[in-house]
Amino acid sequence: MRVIIIYIILVIFNSESFSQISKFNGLYCKGPIPRQVVSPVYIESDKNIEKEIKEGDKQSNIKSKTKFVLSSSYFINELMSSGKVVFNDTISQYLNQIKNLLLTGEKELSDNIQVFLIKSPVVNAFAAHGGNVFVTTGLLSRLNTEAELAYILSHEISHIIKKHSLNAYIEKSRLFKNDHQFKKLSDIEKVKTICDMSKENEKEADVTAYTFFHKTLYNKNAPYSSFEILKKSVLPFDTTVVMIDSNFITKKARINNYLNKIDFSSIEQANNKKDSIRNVFSSHPGIEERIATALQMTDLGKGEKDFLISAEWFSYCKQLARIDNVEQLINSKLYDHALYYIYLLDNEIPNNEYINTLKIRLFYEVSKIKKYEQDFEIECNLGFDFQSISVLGSLLLAYEICYQNTLQFGESIYSSLVLNDINSELSGMKIDSETEFSELYDFYLKNKSSVYNKSTPKKDFALDSLLTRKERIEHLENYYRSSDRYNKILLVDPSWNFFDTRNGLNQVTSEKRTIKFNDVLFDNARKTKLDIKLYAISSLDSSDIKKFNNRIILLEYVNFCLAKGNAYNMIFPQIDKLQEITTKEETSIIALTSINSLLISKSKFSYAFLGIASALSMLTPMYSLVLPYSVSNLLINSYITFTYFIVFDTKNESIEFADLNLIKQNSNLMSVNSYYFEYFELLTKSKKKN
Repeated sequence: MRVIIIYIILVIFNSESFSQISKFNGLYCKGPIPRQVVSPVYIESDKNIEKEIKEGDKQSNIKSKTKFVLSSSYFINELMSSGKVVFNDTISQYLNQIKNLLLTGEKELSDNIQVFLIKSPVVNAFAAHGGNVFVTTGLLSRLNTEAELAYILSHEISHIIKKHSLNAYIEKSRLFKNDHQFKKLSDIEKVKTICDMSKENEKEADVTAYTFFHKTLYNKNAPYSSFEILKKSVLPFDTTVVMIDSNFITKKARINNYLNKIDFSSIEQANNKKDSIRNVFSSHPGIEERIATALQMTDLGKGEKDFLISAEWFSYCKQLARIDNVEQLINSKLYDHALYYIYLLDNEIPNNEYINTLKIRLFYEVSKIKKYEQDFEIECNLGFDFQSISVLGSLLLAYEICYQNTLQFGESIYSSLVLNDINSELSGMKIDSETEFSELYDFYLKNKSSVYNKSTPKKDFALDSLLTRKERIEHLENYYRSSDRYNKILLVDPSWNFFDTRNGLNQVTSEKRTIKFNDVLFDNARKTKLDIKLYAISSLDSSDIKKFNNRIILLEYVNFCLAKGNAYNMIFPQIDKLQEITTKEETSIIALTSINSLLISKSKFSYAFLGIASALSMLTPMYSLVLPYSVSNLLINSYITFTYFIVFDTKNESIEFADLNLIKQNSNLMSVNSYYFEYFELLTKSKKKN
């Protein structure tokens, strides 16, 4: 009874927001921040390793468990810190309520499992070590009932209970190291063996999931229907619309030649041909086999309910997932899919400002890409021929959509800057003769505003290659003379990364050294009177949710600038939120920096040479001085270390400064300290004249 009352309270509380889809402004995390993000990973992983190691474990198994838990802990931390994972929002709350219902009577197990949302249009869910389950917006947007979602969560919970990921890693390690028959197999046979092992785990998870699922009153047919949905996941979430209405895009241009009738069957057939090949090397059983198993298990259940928590809550979460999928599709430059989804959503949720803004962004980005990268190929399978439309035509369509949106919803910073940027792009273009865009061009001439003088990103920075010492000194002096003085910067995720050629990134050493690196940065900031606001995971505690979300915006901005967005001279899509942050912090300057140390592997010849040198040194009177040096060369790791420092000015939309520099000394805090003192002197103009 107590559980039912809690569910009722939660539904009433959350239902107040179900009608607020018109105010949706993106999926963001809410507090508190989970321990998987804010706790030092090397400490958390030690605790998790202790839990997994059992009395009587072989040394090889202990080694495999340690390596797996450590790498899994860092994977989860990086994933949850990336901005792709959403926690404690209304969707995550809903997912965890379903999980709790499935595990009624299993409080300890339920408390040790958490479900998180991933912003991705890919239809997927997966379980990771430590009781973490992840569900994508792509999956949520396709399902029809809460019961289907509950079965999929049951499947992922089964993976956690059976420890499939850990056991698979141990077995794979054993095969590659100790199984002589496995070593004799060809590479293809090895891959197939591993895939077959994974398929068995998936089959076991399917069957185990029914034991949780059928204890509830959820519809016993939901496992079957969920697999039917997964079978068609290559298709859009709605296949009833086969033609986009031209009026949805423009009322002033004749674009019927760019609209195509959609043939969903051809898309499905093409995917089915690929499936016949993929199934051999897939980590999952074939979908038809899983459907057959689901039908066999149906009689074990008695439930008939499609919803046990809230149909309204499910519908609301599904709509949010569909809207967010559009943004992720645009991020991936899958513009044809994004446009089709916007069209479907516009029919369901007409006159939604957020959806309309995504529509602006889509056509605006297409027009910029077509202008600055003429050989860029855009897929055109879902109703609109982006490839054939001209740069002028795409700019005019973007202008009309943005202009009409501004009339309807008022100006935002983004729409205002986009309009002005399109004005700037169109100012030098002419229509020579009557075309399908003539009326739209006349509309633009009648309504265009003054041209926005968008600054061009600076190109005179040392980022693509290392400079000689003389060139670098000249580069720094030029920046010192020509740049402004900065009193405060927002420093995003500084890191010190340690690599070696055999094992890649040493995550524990990197995490520990990054903490010390932060101290170096603050110490030099104090010396140069530079105010630093650190936006990094290492600086957060569980209550810093606002800072966590702002950090994601700043990361998206720097990634946007470093990727093609800056080369295309585009407006940053989250410019409204970015300006909120920089206005509050009273600075427009963002800095990104890292130190990267690569271990120099000593060859056997080096060890032999140093050993002989050490032996010979004992024959000299100075052996007591030479010997320690020779031994230290044998024992102490040597690194090649690079610093990377880049400064962005959000006000001028430019990269102000960048430096990629080789530290010739071994990687130590003293040498690093001097370089960052130099960087901060440049920013604050505190360098003393000779």
